[in-house]
Amino acid sequence: MTHIRPIRLLILVVLLTILAACRQQAAETPTIEPPEATPSATATAPTPAPAADAWAAVQERGRLIIGTAADYPPFAFYTEAFELDGFDVALARLLGERLGVEVEFSDMAFDGLAGALQVGQIDAAIAAISVTDARRAVVDFSSVYHVSEDAALARTDSGIALRSLADLAPYRVGVQAGSVFQTWLQEAVVEAGVLPADNLLVYTDNNQAIGDLIEGRVDVVVADRLPLEVAARDDAALALVGRGLNEQQFAVALPIGSNLTPRIDEALAALQAEGVLADLAERYLSLEETELAPLPTPEPQPTERAVLPATGCIDAMAFVAHVNLDDANMESPPPVSPGEAFQKTWRVQNIGTCTWDSSYQVSPVGSNVPAARMGGRATPLPGAVAPGATVELSVDLVAPLTPGIYQGFWSMRAPSGLLFGERIWVGIEVPEPATPTPVPTAVPLPGVRFTVDRAAIRAGECVSFAWDVSGAGQVYFYAEGQPWQLNGVSNSGTRAECPNVSTTYTLRVNQPDGTLDLRPSRIEVTPAPNAPFISFFTVTPSFQIAVGQCVEVRWQVDGEVGNVRVARNDTHAVGRRAAQRHVARLPAAGRGRLHPGR
Repeated sequence: MTHIRPIRLLILVVLLTILAACRQQAAETPTIEPPEATPSATATAPTPAPAADAWAAVQERGRLIIGTAADYPPFAFYTEAFELDGFDVALARLLGERLGVEVEFSDMAFDGLAGALQVGQIDAAIAAISVTDARRAVVDFSSVYHVSEDAALARTDSGIALRSLADLAPYRVGVQAGSVFQTWLQEAVVEAGVLPADNLLVYTDNNQAIGDLIEGRVDVVVADRLPLEVAARDDAALALVGRGLNEQQFAVALPIGSNLTPRIDEALAALQAEGVLADLAERYLSLEETELAPLPTPEPQPTERAVLPATGCIDAMAFVAHVNLDDANMESPPPVSPGEAFQKTWRVQNIGTCTWDSSYQVSPVGSNVPAARMGGRATPLPGAVAPGATVELSVDLVAPLTPGIYQGFWSMRAPSGLLFGERIWVGIEVPEPATPTPVPTAVPLPGVRFTVDRAAIRAGECVSFAWDVSGAGQVYFYAEGQPWQLNGVSNSGTRAECPNVSTTYTLRVNQPDGTLDLRPSRIEVTPAPNAPFISFFTVTPSFQIAVGQCVEVRWQVDGEVGNVRVARNDTHAVGRRAAQRHVARLPAAGRGRLHPGR
């Protein structure tokens, strides 16, 4: 069927203390190198065996199973109607027609496409896959169907113009994790001493890199030219500032020795001769036939292959079922109330040769709109899952406040960091409220005190909450829209909050006997001229980093500002030795580099 290490954010205080916790994982990239074998004490090295009669198997089932990675427009993406489309998707359908069979798509983590081919989960992979020698070690390639190139994207007001890699020296460069472009820049720019290592910022989703570019967190994004052209076309604030330094050749990937390969080659040759490939390029890539780079002469498949490490195994995963909240392939997303906390559960199967354990995670990797992430965070597996076994994966989410249809995508992540397997998703609908719904009034339970010094303020002012809970199992304090699961507090405490808009804050008390006590408190905020307002507060990279890596913090505060304080884990801090300073008075705009702690 078709499917799709966190760090705690710093706290910016502008005459106030605002707590913001943010975690993220991102989607897989469509130009990543084939997954390296993952060490495992419970699996032996898979040796590529002579391919079975793949063509006979396709004919018998009447379906050609194509793996793709639908997070890479214009090659593969989901439409607003939640349907697969794109150059590669249309090409796959045409190949099926030529072969006389139906096409079934499996939307997968790009990192795991090679593994899916090796274990026979898919017949072929079409996902803007660049032909490289490293990939030829684990898969066969068809003849090349499209030649693309790199490009660099920047803001139109940046004044940046890139004519060579040396021009990247003064900039912060965003690139997709594990992509051929990351490898290229690492070797040709970072290791060559042109660009400091800290200025190559790696993202697991091209869209996240572009988002950070728009917000000024990076200066340049390097990737395939066509997706960047799409971004520049959709946002007038962006423009291509360089191109043509790294040509890429796209081909269909197949299992080594598959007898489907010559049939795919024949179909591609016919589509090219009839001008169909040019028509697809015009439709999806906005390229006239005269603009297309000539396709290279097909090369024979290599006769010698690299041997996988003796301790290697293959990670692969198949979706089995929605255990709850089945959205009927996004045709009927179940309703969830605005701001409601809920849990989504899937059943999946380990179809690889590695045994999964708690070092494996299910991670959020994308969404149809930003709010569809729904507070999701990477969640470790509950225990060991042997090859062939199934497991139920559950994640805690919070429905968005705005009515609409939301789809959030998730993937399995191996200990190596690579994503694999079919992408799974949660789809919900937040309905329009029939009438304004007042904040529910909870029945007070003994031993719970929750107060606030004021219920109405002007923008820029603060209120002080205080609570004292006796005998409770767990206590949480959070603002509307925040996931309560991430905002646990001690049984007694105080908190200063300075909302810019009217906001409901809630003290949630989980009693040992299973009863639940919710204490909402609404703070009405009247706008005030020149009140301090945080225009932006960013951390780059914005989600997960490796131990020892630094992040860059940037902020901009408008209005009348007395002082600004930056905190790490609730401790005011500036610089790498953040904990050594308890108060830092900073300008209303600035930047700094922080080590988030271990």
